[in-house]
Amino acid sequence: MGGISYVTMLPATADRREIWSCSDESIAVVDNEGWIVGKSEGTCVVTVTSFNNPAVKADIKVTVCDPNKVNAIKLSKTEMSIPIGGGDISYVTMLPTNATNKKEIWISSDESIATVNDEGWVSGIREGTCIVTVYSRANPAVHESIKVNVTDPNKVSAIKLSKYEMNILVGNLDISYVTMLPKTALNVEEVWTSSNPAIATVDKWGNVYGASPGSCIVSVISKANPSVKADIVVNVLSRTTTTTTTTTTTTTTVTTTTTTAPYISSHIVQNINGVTYVDGILIVNKTYSLPKDYAVSGLNANALAQFNTMALDAAQLGLSLKCSSGYRSYSYQETLYNSYVLRDGKLLADTYSARPGHSEHQTGLAIDVNSIDYTFLNTPECAWLEKNAHKYGFIIRYPKGKEAYTGFSYEPWHLRYLGTATATEVYNSGLCLEEYLGISSAYAN
Repeated sequence: MGGISYVTMLPATADRREIWSCSDESIAVVDNEGWIVGKSEGTCVVTVTSFNNPAVKADIKVTVCDPNKVNAIKLSKTEMSIPIGGGDISYVTMLPTNATNKKEIWISSDESIATVNDEGWVSGIREGTCIVTVYSRANPAVHESIKVNVTDPNKVSAIKLSKYEMNILVGNLDISYVTMLPKTALNVEEVWTSSNPAIATVDKWGNVYGASPGSCIVSVISKANPSVKADIVVNVLSRTTTTTTTTTTTTTTVTTTTTTAPYISSHIVQNINGVTYVDGILIVNKTYSLPKDYAVSGLNANALAQFNTMALDAAQLGLSLKCSSGYRSYSYQETLYNSYVLRDGKLLADTYSARPGHSEHQTGLAIDVNSIDYTFLNTPECAWLEKNAHKYGFIIRYPKGKEAYTGFSYEPWHLRYLGTATATEVYNSGLCLEEYLGISSAYAN
């Protein structure tokens, strides 16, 4: 094969005869017309000289390549991350495609981190980073490299959170659920810290408590790999303020409360003999309690009847729903709560167990279904209940993602009876009961 460089002699009236020569005819030759033909690989200079003025000349740098020899390498990937004991490959394309010798030579910069075989399979040995390079055997000057990062599959390398920002009221709590990655990591212990405990504190389980208005950062760190962490922006808001008017009769005291920001106020709040009703709905949570002597005979008759109907309908679908906990007296709740405090401490117990007088079970309107723990979460009964409970007058009282409003951890098994119409309205709103009624849920101390 060959090529030509077209010549223009100046001025146009000059004798345009040319003399062609080559500096190395073992590499390339040139004829009298300037046609250059490659003979062997290498570089030389071809010169054209004016016939009638030899002082005037021009040079052409000529590089002769072997069309059957590799001159470039293309890789399918130039970076890879593999676990210890795992492997990966980057597929190689030798160019030109008609090269006759496409054999490869593979080399690792650090075989204590990763090795590579003759076919290019890279194997992870220990944590670290190294470079794996592939060379053309026929033309070692041509090569490409792969950056290899070897990770420990039993060690946390990243943290994923269910939320990276939270807004909570003073005295309330919220939580961001943590996933340590990879999921094969053996030690997934968490270390929680707050940049300003005066604004928000966090316990060892990740429960964030609002202490005073302001913003701070709460961080979760991998105990096994402290270089891995994730941050949550926490905004603590002031508690709601109220104005109250009280009307007293000989038998009943009725208190009407108007609630202002941060909740929307368009609800009627009444306190009748120590029991709080919002828009006619009996309310028991961390803000609103029941008197110690408040007692009913057991589960509300309507709630029980509707639960039994729901259980029968679920059974037609092959599902099993049973009431594992219904009515609880003040004294029973007191014993239960104190046992949790003894076991886990008051701070943690308050996230999942109500203090005596603050339990919905004392109303006879609450039912815990089936296992009363998170093994219930992944059952078909749990999924069905979440989508259908409102049709029978029940709501999931403590929904996931609403911890900042309810004051309690997510409990998919805890039902509250409201009646079909109200339960359906709450369900369709996507709100928890506190949001729906514009009320707070926080202990005074």
